[in-house]
Amino acid sequence: MESVRTWRYGSRLHTVYAVHGWRDGADALLGALPGRAATVGLTVRRGAQRGTVEMAAHVRVTESSAGQLTCTSDELEHRARASRVDLVRLDREQLPGMLATLPLGQGPGRERYVEWVRIPRQGLLSQGDVAR
Repeated sequence: MESVRTWRYGSRLHTVYAVHGWRDGADALLGALPGRAATVGLTVRRGAQRGTVEMAAHVRVTESSAGQLTCTSDELEHRARASRVDLVRLDREQLPGMLATLPLGQGPGRERYVEWVRIPRQGLLSQGDVAR
């Protein structure tokens, strides 16, 4: 069941953010985030320009109660500001965001929820990244 700011499934509440302005250090958003669960959905597709790929990201926070969800969401938003990453909570549009965090092989299905970031194909992973 979807409300303005949350999506409920069973006894769990979820809220989803689109990540705009993905930058180096954005992984600090999720490090030791308090709460039941945080799920990141990355959608990568072939870029419009030759030799590039495009990436979009969504973060879903899951909690057992509205109070816990508010606390965890506030912490995520604080970390985003500190990392200079723009998060856009998908108020009134939680379901497309929820779908973007599931392994369905597609993004949210509506371009207005996505900020595609162009990356040179060779810049996606380096040898050091694969070894970690």
